[in-house]
Amino acid sequence: VGCTRRKAGIGYENHQQKRSAGLHDHQRRSHSSNRCDCEFIAKTGTITDESGNKRVYITAGSYMHTNGCRPCAQQLLHQNIAGGTYSAADSMREGLQTLMDMMRYQEYLESQ
Repeated sequence: VGCTRRKAGIGYENHQQKRSAGLHDHQRRSHSSNRCDCEFIAKTGTITDESGNKRVYITAGSYMHTNGCRPCAQQLLHQNIAGGTYSAADSMREGLQTLMDMMRYQEYLESQ
């Protein structure tokens, strides 16, 4: 388990370089990373006891957020948006439902 703002792995960096290898500078998309090379990490392992139950234990870790990383609700929100947890269709559906409920309530008030 690591911080979401941790430095990207070597495999990911190599993948990004291969994707943009044949492109000219004007064809590449520019992006800015929110990674700050935070060193927070907790490594885990599993143990199976005699009855077959698996237990998770922490083997090692660095438990301090570093390089200016300050986890907060805003970071979690940004991570969920980037990961697709909140989609435009879901938020639109919820807004439309609220409007429909308000219209129904207005009709009720006018009939009284």
